[in-house]
Amino acid sequence: MTVSHASCIEGYAQISQLMSQHREFTFFRRFGDLSMVNLLYMQAELMHLEEKYYQLFKSDNEIYQQTFLARNPKPKSYDLNFFREWLTLPSMGNYPLRGIDRKAWSEIYTDDLMALHRRQSSDPISWEIYISDLANTTHETPLPTTEITQYSDSAIHRIFSVLGTLLACLLPISSIIVLYFVSSMKARLGFITAFTAVFAMCLASMTGAKRVEIFTATSAFAAVQVVFVSGTGGNV
Repeated sequence: MTVSHASCIEGYAQISQLMSQHREFTFFRRFGDLSMVNLLYMQAELMHLEEKYYQLFKSDNEIYQQTFLARNPKPKSYDLNFFREWLTLPSMGNYPLRGIDRKAWSEIYTDDLMALHRRQSSDPISWEIYISDLANTTHETPLPTTEITQYSDSAIHRIFSVLGTLLACLLPISSIIVLYFVSSMKARLGFITAFTAVFAMCLASMTGAKRVEIFTATSAFAAVQVVFVSGTGGNV
């Protein structure tokens, strides 16, 4: 993301333009402590006004709203850091807020922030690569209202999908080739351990697989290598 021209809009109007154009920056405080106090008072009120349906319905709706806020995920660390930087840079936000509310997105409230439209990624490391120079190969026209150049991420996702597929095909074949040309049984066991560890790390870092799924796939991969070694009788 790069800077274009400065905007003459200030305050919440300037921030709202940024959020409307980039929904991944829609961060708001949950006000967790105040929400809990509010829920406790509403609970006490409900116990006294249980017989009155309209009061019960109103308070129940408030509880539903608090539950909705609690279920929203936290912002992506990259998006949150960029938004904080945008607020402070003279060529971007240039401190659009002057009151105490300017601290709403500060680090002390990191755990209290939620993202209404959290950026999604196909795997845990895609966006770590996306923010590097690789992302600068394709971009769209700068947005004048937000002073941000928006880069297309579809090409990055396609590249990672192809690389992940190739790696899934080549890693098992590579292990079999290496084991075929290694005659020492001790060396074969060492290579089995190394290939199995690499396979597990690739699953953990490049996929969204659960632990039990990683354990099952890794066990199957190790079993295939052991069967190959046993089938060759330790000889090439």
